[in-house]
Amino acid sequence: MKIKTLPLTGKQRKWLGICVVVLILYTLAGFFLLPAVLRYKLPDIIHDATGRDSRIAAVAFDPYQLSLKLQGFVLNEKNGAGFISFVEFYADFNVWRSLHKGLLSFAEVRLLQPFAHISRQKNGAFNFTDLLSPPTPEPEQQKSGLLPFEVVKLQVSGGNFTWRDELNKQPAEAVIQNDQGPGPPH
Repeated sequence: MKIKTLPLTGKQRKWLGICVVVLILYTLAGFFLLPAVLRYKLPDIIHDATGRDSRIAAVAFDPYQLSLKLQGFVLNEKNGAGFISFVEFYADFNVWRSLHKGLLSFAEVRLLQPFAHISRQKNGAFNFTDLLSPPTPEPEQQKSGLLPFEVVKLQVSGGNFTWRDELNKQPAEAVIQNDQGPGPPH
C-alpha cells in the first residue's frame, strides 16, 4: 500500500522551514543557553541582591516539560561560612493545569538534602537579618496578593539544620540531622 502525499507549495515550504527553525532554536535555547546563563548569572544576581556569595554546580532545563533542576547550590554567609545549601532542587511546571485553574501549578517540587545554619549573634541579631528588608506600608487600594500556586507532589528528603546561639556567655548549639543528609557544605 502506497501513501499518497500532496506536494507542498512554495509558501507552505517557507512556513514549514520557519517552524522547523523556530523549533530548533527553542530546543537549543532551552536545553543549552538558558541553563548556562542561569548557572553563571544567578550567583551574580544573588550577590547583588544579598551581598552574599553563592554557587551552583549544575543547571538543567527541559523546555518541553518545563522542568528545572538546580544541583549543588550553596549560599554563604557574609563571613564565608555555609548558610543554606541543597544537593538538588527540581520543579516541574504544569502548564495545562495552570491555565485551567488560573494559578501556577507544579506537578512536582523536590528538594534533596537541604542544609540551613541559623545563628543568633552576640548582638542579638540573626545571621539572616540583613536579608530582610523593612516593611513598607502600602496604600490599601494597591495591595494585591501573591499569584496563587499549588504543588501537587512535594518531596523533601535528607538534610540538616543547625542552630547556634552566641547571645549567652556559653554559646549553645543544636543540630537536627537526617541520616540521608550530607552535612554542612564545605
